[in-house]
Amino acid sequence: MRYLLLLLTLCSAGLVLGQVGRDGGYDNYERDPTLGPDRSDELARSASATFALPPPDELLSVERLLLGGSLGASIGDVIFVDVSPTVGYRLTDLMRVGAGFTYRYQNDRRPFGFGKQRVLGGRAWVQHDLFFGFFAHAEYENLSSRWEGNDGSIFQQRYPMVMLGGGYSMELGEKSVTQIQILYPVSLNPGQSLYFFPIDVRINFLFGL
Repeated sequence: MRYLLLLLTLCSAGLVLGQVGRDGGYDNYERDPTLGPDRSDELARSASATFALPPPDELLSVERLLLGGSLGASIGDVIFVDVSPTVGYRLTDLMRVGAGFTYRYQNDRRPFGFGKQRVLGGRAWVQHDLFFGFFAHAEYENLSSRWEGNDGSIFQQRYPMVMLGGGYSMELGEKSVTQIQILYPVSLNPGQSLYFFPIDVRINFLFGL
């Protein structure tokens, strides 16, 4: 789980750096005007927005909840179904946290296909807005896979993974967005992964209440 907190650690470092100008005594000298506009107040407000929790009466408001996920399917010689719902919460103006589960079914019916695979598991994630719709994303998932080969063999394995990366959000309405996520899978069991490619690309939807 320590990988899941990587994003929060980086944000904490940004908050500390943003406070140096105020607590380190730098306001006591005259700033060189040739350095451009002073953005220290803007940066401090941005860092504050990252960690500023809402008032207690708003903290448990259902209006901060987000529902969504992703859905995919294909039918042919290879049948594929992916259902991945998620529930999120707007912790601050810039940060979201959430959890969900994944179910995948694959059936390769070709003469020399690998057979059937079922994947089931859960995940927890955190997102932090950066700029112009871009965001950072960190996720921990633990999936269990069961293979049933065409020769009658059965293989079952659990895959704990950390997904690191980011994405871009596009507004669908006042409280809804679609997200394109580009994530790098990191296996906590070296050499064992459910992902055949080094980068996982996802399209995700989030709808506010």
